[in-house]
Amino acid sequence: MLPVACLLWGLMLLAAPHADTPAATAGHMIHGTVTLAGGEVVTGFIRQEDDDACWDHLFEARRRESPWTDLIDMDALARERRAAYFASHGLLDRLAYTLEGGDRQDPGGRQFICRYVDLAVLDIDRELEVVTATMADGSTHELREGSRDLGGDLVLGGEDGRTVDWDDVLRVEFFPAPSGADPGVVRIWGELATADGAFAGWVRWDRSEFLTTDILDGDEANTDHEIPMGDIAAIARVNSRSCRVTLTDGRELVLSGSNDVNEDNRGIIMETAAYGRAVADWKTFRRLDFRVPPKEHGPVVPFTESTRLTATVTTIDGAVHTGNLVLDLDEGWAWEILDGHHGGIEYEIPLGNITAIEKDADGVCTVTTRDGSRLTMSTGQDTGPDNRGILVLGDGEPAQVAWSQVAVIRFAR
Repeated sequence: MLPVACLLWGLMLLAAPHADTPAATAGHMIHGTVTLAGGEVVTGFIRQEDDDACWDHLFEARRRESPWTDLIDMDALARERRAAYFASHGLLDRLAYTLEGGDRQDPGGRQFICRYVDLAVLDIDRELEVVTATMADGSTHELREGSRDLGGDLVLGGEDGRTVDWDDVLRVEFFPAPSGADPGVVRIWGELATADGAFAGWVRWDRSEFLTTDILDGDEANTDHEIPMGDIAAIARVNSRSCRVTLTDGRELVLSGSNDVNEDNRGIIMETAAYGRAVADWKTFRRLDFRVPPKEHGPVVPFTESTRLTATVTTIDGAVHTGNLVLDLDEGWAWEILDGHHGGIEYEIPLGNITAIEKDADGVCTVTTRDGSRLTMSTGQDTGPDNRGILVLGDGEPAQVAWSQVAVIRFAR
């Protein structure tokens, strides 16, 4: 009898990886009131069609204007850009750079990324084609229409809700769902093993499947499979073209033929409780086991008061600057997102969750987060050579420091 008992116990363990309820998921889901053209007002859960639905998902847009442009020394930025380009390119490339006016390139700085939980209101002016974002901290920012998350249709009212054309939306007010609200869906949580480390958190498979009702597609032996994520206990990479899917009933399938199960997968996102988002590419991915979410991994909370970044910056020459910080010449608030990469992992972390960034002589960064995690990042917009530099706004003139000259940044909040 013992072998049978062990088998039954193993099947029970497989059958319970998603033991959560829609009521428990409600606190994680984007919720609020949408005002439509004509005056209609709809209150309920809000989802970008086939996309963002949770408070810790990232809202991505473009600013109309960078708030820091007038403070940037464009000549110093051009010199730094030229020196970096010339150091890594040959004579012909250098000549082309000069003839094409590489020094006159727009410094950028209009990217706007935050978690949905840090948004309070979006006001859309259709005549001016401007969206004003009011944050949970009270600050306001003008955004362009037509950005990634300012143009797609919205689904209101849960999984089977009503689809609303973005052009009909005039205002979105964000606030938590009331007690007892039922989104009709369950979020999935898991533990991810990669060649570059292990992560635990809320799962977003292929950057799109994050609910038990979402579908994983694949083929085995000329048979098409469409499997609800809630029926899956584990997914393991076999090779660049396939993976092994273990179902909650104990069956195993080796699937291929779809970007859900091969190297065309867009990434496995893990929304961690400790610091923020980690995204694994297919090459580093090894195995994902779905688990019951721990009680302490609840909904994220917004940054509210005093969210301007303050830091002390030490350069490689020993100079010290203290004041309000603008990273990469465009990120100055705690709710903005640091982008860093190492190996097959991309990190996207709210700057308010970071206590220090230390850069060694080879340009490799160690990022320390408020929970004590120490993460290695060597490339990426904010932790690699593409970083355009930093501003420190203290007493007197702003200090502009090239990224190549930064040794340590220690955040005050």
